[in-house]
Amino acid sequence: MLLSAESLLNDYCYNEPDLALEIFDVINYDYKDQIKKYYKEFIKNSALEEVFNLLDKINNKDLSIIMGLLIENNINKPLLHRLLAVGFEYNDILINVKSILMSTAHPNVKRSLLTDLKSFAKFNEFNEYSIICSSAFGI
Repeated sequence: MLLSAESLLNDYCYNEPDLALEIFDVINYDYKDQIKKYYKEFIKNSALEEVFNLLDKINNKDLSIIMGLLIENNINKPLLHRLLAVGFEYNDILINVKSILMSTAHPNVKRSLLTDLKSFAKFNEFNEYSIICSSAFGI
């Protein structure tokens, strides 16, 4: 007898957000609020290495959900190269970086992201984004 996805989540994934995220990946689950809830719990309670190991294993991952949570929980840690290494596209990473820099994120989050961007950017993105942050937010 096969178990339903709901049964798997409720009965077997309690306090196991990584398992829930792997199940979501297998069944191509796309309800973003639910996925974000499990990512938030997993990122908050797991070592950074575990987070990237999971991201490397799954295919159904949304950078717009993951990136903000990662940065908030790992200020001053280089993340952008690692996101590229687990399969996210360079341009998607830059789009999400710009989105976070233009958001109401804490100034320390923005500074950390700019520092990481300095070694990550291939072209002139760092200068462009730092000028935007400087003029708009005084960072």
